[in-house]
Amino acid sequence: LICCLGVIVYAGSFDAAWHFDDLPNIIENKRLHLTDLRPGSLVQTFFARPYRGPDQPAKLYRPVANFSFALNWYLHRDRAAGYRVVNLIVHCLTAWLLYGVILTLAKTPALKYARPAGAHFPALLTAALWVLHPINTQSVTYIVQRMAALSAMFYLLALLCYIRARLASGNYRRLGYAAACIAAFVLAMGSKENAVLFPGAVVLVEIIFFKSRLFSAPRFTWILAATAGAGMVAAAVILLVGDDLPNLLSGYDDRPFTLTQRLLTQPRVLLFYLSQLFYPVARRFSLLHDIPVSTSLWNPWTTLPAIILVATLIVSGILLVRRKPLIAFAVLFFFWNHLVESSVLSLEIAYEHRNYLPGLFIFWPVADGLYRLLNLAGRKRVMARLLLAGLISLLMIGLGLGTRARNRAWATQKTLWEDVLIKAPGLARPYQQLADYHKNRGRYETALKLYRMALKRKSPRTRQSRGLILNNMAGIHFALGRYEAAADLCRQVLRFDPDHRYARYNLILALIRTGRLEEAMRHADLLTEGAFPAAEYLNIKAFLLLKDNRPLEALPVLSRVLAVEPFHTGALTHLGVAFGRLGLFQRAEWYYRLALQEAPGDIPILCYLIQNSLQADDPVGGREYMNRLFKTAGIFQIAALLKGSDEIADMLFLSTERLGPAIAEEIRRSFRM
Repeated sequence: LICCLGVIVYAGSFDAAWHFDDLPNIIENKRLHLTDLRPGSLVQTFFARPYRGPDQPAKLYRPVANFSFALNWYLHRDRAAGYRVVNLIVHCLTAWLLYGVILTLAKTPALKYARPAGAHFPALLTAALWVLHPINTQSVTYIVQRMAALSAMFYLLALLCYIRARLASGNYRRLGYAAACIAAFVLAMGSKENAVLFPGAVVLVEIIFFKSRLFSAPRFTWILAATAGAGMVAAAVILLVGDDLPNLLSGYDDRPFTLTQRLLTQPRVLLFYLSQLFYPVARRFSLLHDIPVSTSLWNPWTTLPAIILVATLIVSGILLVRRKPLIAFAVLFFFWNHLVESSVLSLEIAYEHRNYLPGLFIFWPVADGLYRLLNLAGRKRVMARLLLAGLISLLMIGLGLGTRARNRAWATQKTLWEDVLIKAPGLARPYQQLADYHKNRGRYETALKLYRMALKRKSPRTRQSRGLILNNMAGIHFALGRYEAAADLCRQVLRFDPDHRYARYNLILALIRTGRLEEAMRHADLLTEGAFPAAEYLNIKAFLLLKDNRPLEALPVLSRVLAVEPFHTGALTHLGVAFGRLGLFQRAEWYYRLALQEAPGDIPILCYLIQNSLQADDPVGGREYMNRLFKTAGIFQIAALLKGSDEIADMLFLSTERLGPAIAEEIRRSFRM
């Protein structure tokens, strides 16, 4: 039943587009792109931290989630449907584990049901409501949030194993379940770091369901030791996985809010999450939410009431531990598991996927209450039972329709960001993403208009977001041939963010186009400073050295490129140019041919080979490459390349004076034949 419900509401989303963080985490993350299943290839997927090029040192990053993405890539490449099928399987397994945990908790001292159905009905209804709820769409349809889903699945598995260990009668069974608990906990941590809160959930289970008293030996001594051991494992994994976690606390420099403001805002955010869970109207769900930051206890006025209400809910949960264990556990589990992402870390203010784990048990008291109402109605009150059954059915249908509506919004990049724009028009990101959408389709003026609108709205990272927008605008001006405008925009970025590498790289390209090679070289020197410069940055510096006719200086720079990317086509081509300038034409031909192997049929490389043969006075080789050129490209295509004066002068090292007559003679010869 759980699987059927999941398939019904998510089957229509399998062909949805890749979105937002899917691209850097999966599509552009080369370390995840498995081509074989050798151990070395599998291990490298554990180090697939996004936003790190192949030239940067590897860092262990959420290895369990990344390993699953890598296997998906091996099987499906960039076809999103395969990834979403796996996400749905994880979602259904998590719901099934939720059902199993509730059934197992029903055997603890705090819960006593008169009949087996007393446990099965609330457990099944809780899992069904959770699997259907639209707030989970962001963790299922949004592929990269498999990290949150896997973490929750293994977290629940660890909790189930712990409860079974506590209920087990034999020592061997208890030790087996305890070992499985620790293993599942490590897997949860390897999926996403917020699973570090699992030991706290163990304590909640002990106090609420096993009625343990703190420090009551000998039982709690064992529990405390197990929890401490799990905590030590968690700490070790955090040190390995998040070697830069301390930077999260220092990340407020580029946020539009301070640590204090975030802490003041989060109670309102938590209450907003609860309202979404219990009032799940589709229009209230979005990828992003424009929640005003609390600048003080009185601004906005809801800040202090929200803090008081959250504190009241937590205190009430503590006070209800003995009398209403289900309500106490649901409330305390919710707030406890929001502690990582809703406290001091410099993360964005709100995301719906953060509720995937905390919201697991939120409907258990509701399901149990509905079951008790059905029992109160009794078999004789048929209408009352029918009304309750109808209410439960309508609730499930409503949640399912809400989830399907959310999945329609995720269909394409355009539909998703238009949905965000309607619901959060004060944020910069929907304008920026829609601008990207139009830019990629050649609608440059529409994209520029949207980028300008984005600059006037709120951004999650002030300096970074502004730099990205201005750099994208520079890219459009560059594509339109407005090189001065592109250079001015790049300079704007560098004025407030001197470390913006993409803006500096684009500035170099614009300066090359405008003939300011000395200024371009100064920026290239800055760009290639440090221990691990990117291959493209080194390659552009070598290009400038060749432009300045300094081939001997270009050679060691190009060697550094090949040390990072051994088959970098641009570097191999530039090595051919450098050796040709030095008169080593055979060596130049060797590098050109290597470049051609990497880019078969590349017209400029074939032209380089022809030019090299002419310089080496090798008519036989020139004729061979000329024939390959004419088999690869048409006459008009070749003429267009040679006629493109900007391209020849600025980005290539081809001599039209030497190549033009040779190609023209070959054309005349072919017509005579």
